[in-house]
Formats: sequence, structure tokens, C-alpha cells
Amino acid sequence: MDQSTRPDRPAHPLTLAIDIGGTHLKAGILDAAGAMTAGPARIPTPHPAAPETVVSGLTDMVARLGSFDRISIGFPGVIRNGAVLTIRLPIPPAASNALDTAA
Repeated sequence: MDQSTRPDRPAHPLTLAIDIGGTHLKAGILDAAGAMTAGPARIPTPHPAAPETVVSGLTDMVARLGSFDRISIGFPGVIRNGAVLTIRLPIPPAASNALDTAA
């Protein structure tokens, strides 16, 4: 039987979808058709939202969701004078390695 038609095995690639919002961090795992196979998980956005604190929260939350093949992350943006402003979130090497091992 084809993997995409078996209910106990979601179709690959599995995408870890993360939403970094001003009030909550959210994550779920989506199959190839976009159906959620794990999650949604949700935690309050840490304040202050230092990059290391946000990544730590995401790492802990994602570890409970299961395996995935790739990651998609959405960040909030603010429109000022017709331009979209957003944050730049450098991921510390230790956090990047933690996300790699969660997969």
C-alpha cells in the first residue's frame, strides 16, 4: 500500500510549521497534503523575547511533536509607511543543533 494512503503513516515530507507571534509561539507538523499530523502546540511568547529565550521555548515545544523532514517559520511583521518591518532572529549554534536533533 502506498505510504500516502495509509492512515497510520502520514505522507512525507513532514513539515514542522512554527508561528512566532507576539502573544504565543505555536507549532504543528503537517503532512504533504497540509493536514496536521501532530499538534497544535502552543506556549506564551516569552517577554522579553530575547532570541535565546524564544529558541529555547520552541525547542522544548517541538521536541514533544515528533519527527519531521523540514521546517517553515512565520514571523510577525509591522507595516510602517508602506514597508513591512520584521525582526531578525539569529539562531545561536547550540539552539540550531537542538532543533537538528529534534528532527
